[in-house]
Amino acid sequence: MNPFIGPARVLILALGLAITASLAETPATPLSQQVRAALLAGEFQSARELGNRYVQELEQQFGVQAPQLVAPLANLATATLEVREYREAAGYAERALRVLDANPPDQPRTRAQLLLIQGRALVNAEDYSAAGVALRKAESVAGNRSADDPVLLAQVYEAQLEGHMHGSAKRTESIDSFVADGNRIAARQLNALEQAFGEKSADFAESLLTVMPWYRMSGQGSREIQLHNRALRILEATVGPRDERLSVPLRGLAAVRVRTGDDGAEARQAAGRARELDYSDAPASAVAKADAAALLGDVTLVFGEVTEATAYFRESWQILASHPKLGPAVANRVFDSVVMLYNRPRSAFKTLSTGSRLARNEAVVQTEFTVTALGTVADYKLIDATTGSDWDEVVQQASKQLRYRPRVVDGEPVDTPGIRYQITFE
Repeated sequence: MNPFIGPARVLILALGLAITASLAETPATPLSQQVRAALLAGEFQSARELGNRYVQELEQQFGVQAPQLVAPLANLATATLEVREYREAAGYAERALRVLDANPPDQPRTRAQLLLIQGRALVNAEDYSAAGVALRKAESVAGNRSADDPVLLAQVYEAQLEGHMHGSAKRTESIDSFVADGNRIAARQLNALEQAFGEKSADFAESLLTVMPWYRMSGQGSREIQLHNRALRILEATVGPRDERLSVPLRGLAAVRVRTGDDGAEARQAAGRARELDYSDAPASAVAKADAAALLGDVTLVFGEVTEATAYFRESWQILASHPKLGPAVANRVFDSVVMLYNRPRSAFKTLSTGSRLARNEAVVQTEFTVTALGTVADYKLIDATTGSDWDEVVQQASKQLRYRPRVVDGEPVDTPGIRYQITFE
């Protein structure tokens, strides 16, 4: 199993701890089996409650510093992390590390796994300084030959990159330095992934996608496109041209093009290919196919004839609604809010205000409008602007160029009034 695929990567690490032979074996009991079953089923609240009971049972039987506690504490930390009790999760990982310290010889791989769980919890708790310390320790241990686990090292870099992104609001360095630091972490992650899986494997191709959030967040669309194309070529060579695993890089390519407003032909081709792949009957496959159809609507809104997009949004809704394990309620939830597709007003502002006195002013502008069933903007009005009404005409012209994926209710795109949009210009 590729540990980078799926919503709970840390879960796999914790389960790996539970079967690690390098520590004293944790006794298998009905309660321990219930904990693992709940984790595997994604029933994290239940796993947390059962895990607490199991840890207490082991403490009574072996003592609070017994090596048998390490794996159960790691699993408890994982379950607690998944229910978003981040400080508590970090505390369980710290307890497991103290138990590890009390029972030499050291186990580098296990230590790195625990530090990774702790670091992820602290990132989510927005304690970026403490998270950085834990993850740097994890990197040092996981990069040591005694650990010899490039997958684990890649996961450490992934967590570091997540912390780097989430902590961006508190950065003190320049934007250029921030991007350069993130790119260095991403490069290390990619190198570790290649070592782990081999540069021509399907697992490597799928794992490339874990770096995408960084390049998207930092506005490096060209790098996103390169990696999506690389993943696509590898998957085509390993699983064939119609396998549904191609859906992720194809949809990624289309989404980048929509977001940047560049190369509509490639965007349409990528979304169209994703829509026609051989999908299974699984719910996740239906979601992927529905997203491909919706992306064709997005592409049409941004690059083509606006009125033609609604057919794709209806199709997407219908794919979800007709699936026996999803249904209309899920389809309505997926389309329950508008989604901005392409933000042209910044460049439009620059073009419209250059050479005027507006170009010399700083402005914070907030507007309100209706997103129509076609994904366009109507009923525009200026809510607030730091420069008064000077920007009104400029903002109105620029806002007309906005494009949104509309809400879809019971299979039909609908108007959505009261959408607010704010831009700060310097």
